[in-house]
Amino acid sequence: MGKVYSCGQLAKEPVLDGKVKGDEGWNGTVRAGNFLRTLSGGVSSRETFFRIGYTKKALYVAVECNEPAPEKIVAEAKDMGSLWGEDSVEIFILPPAKGTYHQLIVSAIGSRWNGTNGDAGEKLLNWESKTHLGKDFWSVEVMVPWEVLGTVPKEGDRWRMNVCRNILASGVHEYTTWADMNRSFNEPENFEEILFAGKLSAEETASLPQTAPGRKVGLQKTGENPEGILLFSKPLEGTYILKGRKRRRISYRHGPYIAPRLSPDGESILLHSRRGGKMGIWVTDENGKPMQRICDGEQAEWSADGKKITFKRRGATVQRDLASGQEKNIAAETIPGRCPDGTRLAFQQGGHIYLKNLKNGIVSQLTTAGGVQSSPLWSRDGKSIIYLQGPDPHGPWDIYSVDIANPLRVRRLERNVLPGLGWNGLAMRGGSPRTVKGANISVAYGREKNSTFTIENDWLSLAYKGKNNLAIAPKPDTGAPQETVTILLPQSNELIAVFPLKVGKEEVVFKLAQPDDKGWKTAAVCRIPRSSPYVEIKPVAGAGEFFVKGNLRTIVIPDRFANDLRISAAKNAASEVLLPSAPFVLGFSAAGEGIFMLITPSLKQNLTAVVEKGLFSGVKIASAGEPFFVAVLPGSGLWNEPMVKADPEAKAIKIEASFPFAGQWRISLFGDKNYSMMVDASRYAKLSSVTGFGGPVKNALIYLYGRNRNTPLDIITPYDVFCDAVGIERAAELLNLEALSSYRTAQPPVPLHELQSPGAYSSYPNRYTSPQSPENIPWRKFVQPRGHAFSILLELLGGGSQGGLNMADQPGIREVMDHLCSDITNLLKGLDWRMAEYEEFLSTLEQSILDDVQREVEELRGKLANLPPPTEIAEVDKCITEIKGLIGSGGWIDKKKEFIEFAEVSLNALSQRQSPSR
Repeated sequence: MGKVYSCGQLAKEPVLDGKVKGDEGWNGTVRAGNFLRTLSGGVSSRETFFRIGYTKKALYVAVECNEPAPEKIVAEAKDMGSLWGEDSVEIFILPPAKGTYHQLIVSAIGSRWNGTNGDAGEKLLNWESKTHLGKDFWSVEVMVPWEVLGTVPKEGDRWRMNVCRNILASGVHEYTTWADMNRSFNEPENFEEILFAGKLSAEETASLPQTAPGRKVGLQKTGENPEGILLFSKPLEGTYILKGRKRRRISYRHGPYIAPRLSPDGESILLHSRRGGKMGIWVTDENGKPMQRICDGEQAEWSADGKKITFKRRGATVQRDLASGQEKNIAAETIPGRCPDGTRLAFQQGGHIYLKNLKNGIVSQLTTAGGVQSSPLWSRDGKSIIYLQGPDPHGPWDIYSVDIANPLRVRRLERNVLPGLGWNGLAMRGGSPRTVKGANISVAYGREKNSTFTIENDWLSLAYKGKNNLAIAPKPDTGAPQETVTILLPQSNELIAVFPLKVGKEEVVFKLAQPDDKGWKTAAVCRIPRSSPYVEIKPVAGAGEFFVKGNLRTIVIPDRFANDLRISAAKNAASEVLLPSAPFVLGFSAAGEGIFMLITPSLKQNLTAVVEKGLFSGVKIASAGEPFFVAVLPGSGLWNEPMVKADPEAKAIKIEASFPFAGQWRISLFGDKNYSMMVDASRYAKLSSVTGFGGPVKNALIYLYGRNRNTPLDIITPYDVFCDAVGIERAAELLNLEALSSYRTAQPPVPLHELQSPGAYSSYPNRYTSPQSPENIPWRKFVQPRGHAFSILLELLGGGSQGGLNMADQPGIREVMDHLCSDITNLLKGLDWRMAEYEEFLSTLEQSILDDVQREVEELRGKLANLPPPTEIAEVDKCITEIKGLIGSGGWIDKKKEFIEFAEVSLNALSQRQSPSR
């Protein structure tokens, strides 16, 4: 249900003097109010009302601003100044099919500002306004000629609009709005509708709905939408309800785990909240009625009849009768995700969603996009599913929908949501369509079946053309040349025969065989899935080395903890190079585009690169009888070697690099010393320099490693392939991702790079950035010289009245303090663990046959030996004990000497562990 303001045609033009009351021109117009604060959703401290009408020449807007302390109004800027930082009114108008919204601002003293799409205009346009200051209010009247808006509405037209007010006279900047905004006023997707009606009669005006006696508002219910209701929650915002393309917020922040659930009759909504300091289950409705707490618990779900709920509490599954309140422990539900007619099951396995036919047991993969698809929910008719899409298992998450009959076309419905959805509807038709790959796998035989054949999916083609010829080639999107690799059998280093074993809709299985005195001896069983560009090879027991043949110029072993190891064939005089043990290696061909990938999940497996005529002719795999994977990633622009130049004085490397699409790109610089970094790039982003590294650089390599939320869904990254091949949990274990991305026990995990990016929180000024200066919050002086991963955590603890903790004796205060302080000590412990592991890694590298690696190890050991020991975590824990003792003392924590000492000690401990020398 959205808001619709009924805008009538004025019988008489208002007198433009700022005085609304008593002006006959406003007779018959609707007086709308109920302004809320952005982010918090709280009621404004001052009431605001507006009226809108129109004539053949212009649009008229009147705004009345209650102000009990007019002497405290903040307004002094002139026309086209920063009026949004003063007591002012902002009007947003979005005509249909224009794609441009107009923004008009008038301050309490009458200064004006205009712009489009959030950008300031070059000059003031031809619109007028007048303000009036009363005893306990101020008001403004605005006249906007249709020429300014570029179009004239017809009767019955629907535009989008909003009216907002900045309040500073209260002592704190309040951002208040009529439409329900998320973070700021400039969100055109959340503007409400204005309906241009004809002249309104007295009867029509009286029939408009009212929110309070004597206060009419132009609100109309939108009709029921066959798409039903979609519920979701957004970080730091609250819970939203989506009907068609219209969304509305029904509750506000309640912590990271909200997981709304819609009742079967669509009348009630379950929410989870830590309100009161303990996780509990609450109920509300789509109109946002006051929430009522049901009981302690989490992971709540409705029963089929809506009369009961089941949930988790202290490890047990509990069922509660809502009418009587009686509870009992029950066995956990064993078949979640069943479709409405009970014939199919939707579930997540690894990074994708699968369907199981419950009648015949057949399982098929539904989603094939890169990244992770999770939390499937069925439509009422069983024809479509909505789900969460993220770049990795930790998110961030977007909502997508897919039709079962056409799984290659998906739609993005909402961005940046929390796990946990509720849906009761049919196929969602809104959102942005996307196309993915992975629909088919096929086998084409030669004239004599099994003598020659070709297996193809959307990414690769595997062709068997007889003895010694089993070639894997990527299927490029462009005409650029792509490298082909050949699989050769052990011992004889030649391929004898290939026999298909299974040809299905999900995969093709075949075996590699060699002759012996008893006939054909199986050497390995291989599998190609339809949904990923790899070949899985499972050697039989006792199988020797395999040889994957292909012309490669460079081999890279990625190391997200440190610097990549690059091995160039041209610089190796030896005929063979033993590669360090790694979960996967990447090969970059001499012939063209694409990336070659070898995945060896077992620590028992060894790789040896073979050098011939200045190139790697292939890689030997000592499989130890365990599976390995060969992958070829097709596509243009997956890697390049940009020109680089050192700038020793600036301690920087000048580099001309661009990124053809969004993703996590790895930049590796190679010279006397190596340096690697990960860039979370947007599409068409450019990089001109790399700072902090000024040593001699001989060459550079930029390649796609992983994805971010904006990576196209049809792009498959090396990290995607790795997760598909070995599974998400095994991939995290092999790459030690828990240590890399998260040093916290809290749920959900927050990646370290997010904590190190204060800019990521810049859109939440009321929540994370106190208006007070560093001098007024003493601990901040320790942050000013440098950025810290702890900054946002300390801001949450000690950000003053806009974001910090008041030392009242409440359970919620204790829980938040425990949570945030644990984050700090867990991060320090994680870094200590990483340093110990790095020492072990250096010891391993000393055994390497590569001389340049040994030189780097000696230099690193010398630096580490001269470093002073970092501050012990016990000192940080001692400070935490002291600040926890402040609970119950009252007042804001940021001024307490114990907290100031804690900030200094913890920030120093972090800086010592993150120093460039370490």
